[in-house]
Amino acid sequence: MKKKYKADGLFKEVYVFDSSSLIEIEHKHGVSFLEKIIDTILISEKVAFEVAEHPRIRKTDPLRQFVLKHPEIKAPFRDEEEELEYL
Repeated sequence: MKKKYKADGLFKEVYVFDSSSLIEIEHKHGVSFLEKIIDTILISEKVAFEVAEHPRIRKTDPLRQFVLKHPEIKAPFRDEEEELEYL
């Protein structure tokens, strides 16, 4: 889902991903594609946990390594209602 947010007085278009969409993109296009669009990716802390921090995720998983390498893509949602709106 696209969402615009204000950063330093300018609006920036970003994509808010749920875990299944992020996994599907990584499977179809690879992490190199995600690296290309890094400035437009935004995920919730919950999604970051599901794809990178959950104990069942292999330490060598490329998506896990991508998310851990780029903590700036994680954003806390203010409340449960806001998170449900975008996921």
